[in-house]
Amino acid sequence: MLRSIVEPGGKTDIENLLQTSHQNHSSSDPTDSALMPYEKYFRKLYSYKGFELSIRYLTTKGYSVTGCDLQFKRPSQFPAPFLNRNRKLIRELAKLLRAFYFDNCIEVKDQEYGGGQLHFNVCSPSYCWNSSCSFEEWQSECALYNEPYSSGSTNPKDTDIRNDFIIIRFRKENPPLS
Repeated sequence: MLRSIVEPGGKTDIENLLQTSHQNHSSSDPTDSALMPYEKYFRKLYSYKGFELSIRYLTTKGYSVTGCDLQFKRPSQFPAPFLNRNRKLIRELAKLLRAFYFDNCIEVKDQEYGGGQLHFNVCSPSYCWNSSCSFEEWQSECALYNEPYSSGSTNPKDTDIRNDFIIIRFRKENPPLS
């Protein structure tokens, strides 16, 4: 699936794969009319290696994917926070992305929980290369975020719930049309 996203011409492959899964409908929006066009796969149910997989954003142009946000999520459990349980999948995803981007990569580590970020095809100046800068500030084509033992977007002081997240963000401004 990742190859279909980052390689030119992958639109048909990724859409065929994403059409095969069941749609999870919301009781407050059973027709999905509240979803934006780029969220058409948001309520699909996927799993991969013990993670729930969400396609939060998908855009295409011509035969290529121009934008995609993938989120892998699973409940944190021991040995977290002492050991990053995401390492195996991060290695697998990073290997695929490094091969595609010819190791054109900048890595930023998060010392607190053993997570970090990998950014590929970065256009920003080096002063933006830190974990507090947003994906947009990095101006990277693709980023792989490793967030073990995370409270997600909730303030960690407001919840005891922790999940392991892996997030891939991809944006390509001008893909080939063929």
